[in-house]
Amino acid sequence: DKMVDWIVEHCKPDVIHISNALLLGLAKKLKEKTGVPVLCSLQDEDVWVDAMNDNYRKKVWDLMSEKANDVDAFIAVSDYYAAEMKVKMQIMEH
Repeated sequence: DKMVDWIVEHCKPDVIHISNALLLGLAKKLKEKTGVPVLCSLQDEDVWVDAMNDNYRKKVWDLMSEKANDVDAFIAVSDYYAAEMKVKMQIMEH
């Protein structure tokens, strides 16, 4: 909350770029408070999430899938990785 409030008070962004999908929990509040589009890079999330215990892995993928709805666009490091993350995060193309 403090970070979002600081951004609203001190910055006038045209867009906000989240560096990876592990930070998707920030997207909704950033978008609501700034009123600008939120983009997210996709890079290596699978390495971190797939290394987790089975119970946590499913919860994290499900949560990231839910939070993906708060992002306007994703930018993947490759076509291959974009296809992988579409499946893992259940991202629908608009």
